[in-house]
Amino acid sequence: MDKKIILVTGATSGIGREAARVFLAQGHTVVIHGRNRDKALTVRRELAAETGNSDVDVLVADLESLAAVKRLAEEFTATYDRLDVLVNNAGNQYGGTWQATAEGHEKTMAVGRCAASAGTSPSRASTASTSTAPTPGWRVQTWARATSGPSC
Repeated sequence: MDKKIILVTGATSGIGREAARVFLAQGHTVVIHGRNRDKALTVRRELAAETGNSDVDVLVADLESLAAVKRLAEEFTATYDRLDVLVNNAGNQYGGTWQATAEGHEKTMAVGRCAASAGTSPSRASTASTSTAPTPGWRVQTWARATSGPSC
């Protein structure tokens, strides 16, 4: 198996953390994302110790902010020449009330849909295919699409 560069969003707990652990145990380079720097750095140390693979990096961003998503993409592409796998795991839940981000998007939609596609504008994506990752940008194709509501 070829060594992949894998970005896992929401990787500081739960399914995202476990996915990152499995990928590291398989020998891949894993970039974990979290919104809390201290927690993400702690998880990085734990994952490296658990797997024996220290090829784990951290990116910090609050995915409710499209500006932060853009910075995350810029930080990633400044460090890595490609992205082989993107695991869009980050999520949130705010109960039954509608809450807006500073940019005017509903918070759950911002993380679940907008953040997943923010780095995939035509200027960033060099291909529409999801079978291979383009270099240096990437293309994300989500399997769930909102049918109504604000666009991102």
